Amino acid sequence: QVEACTAALWPRYLAAQLCGERAEAVRLVLEEGIGAGLSVADVHLGVIQPAQLEIGRRWHRNEVSIAQEHQATAVSQLVVAQLYAHLE
Repeated sequence: QVEACTAALWPRYLAAQLCGERAEAVRLVLEEGIGAGLSVADVHLGVIQPAQLEIGRRWHRNEVSIAQEHQATAVSQLVVAQLYAHLE
């Protein structure tokens, strides 16, 4: 259940990162992640981490610019800050 949810969620999160859609990234994580019963750890390890790894792979292959990588990382920093309130 958790793996299916995070597998469906992280590519959408990645797309929001790459477009700089901070509000959508936060919404996805809080509403469709935490709101669907995922834990903070589930979201961090199953959504944010794979998206960040994919950003790194794409940067390494010159498919995204350093500016896009920085933008994506800034989005994840914001999302992680929002998750703090949901820690048990």
